[in-house]
Amino acid sequence: MKFALGLFEHPYVEQGPVYDATPERRATARKVAEETFVLLKNDPVEGVGTILPLTKKTAKVALIGPMADNQKEMLGAWAVTGDPKFAVTLKTALSERLGDKLLYAQGCGLFGG
Repeated sequence: MKFALGLFEHPYVEQGPVYDATPERRATARKVAEETFVLLKNDPVEGVGTILPLTKKTAKVALIGPMADNQKEMLGAWAVTGDPKFAVTLKTALSERLGDKLLYAQGCGLFGG
């Protein structure tokens, strides 16, 4: 099928410009990401009230998983040119918001270890 579609006629393309992650562009990307989050349901919990938005008043939040504190994994499998040093992990972001109300455990290893 790829041959029929001509995908192998020009397999090499010129590389485009490298993305310049300036502080302004990172700030814009963060703002866009924050504005695209969708809250599907925020029903009150008995004795607690609504859970979201998370604040320092939130009782406690458990974050469990090997990718929650891994900057490289925040870029995803398709991020070829991303720089992990600019990625904010979920654990870091929640720690900033919740302080000592965040309970974190790595859990299992990424590849079952």
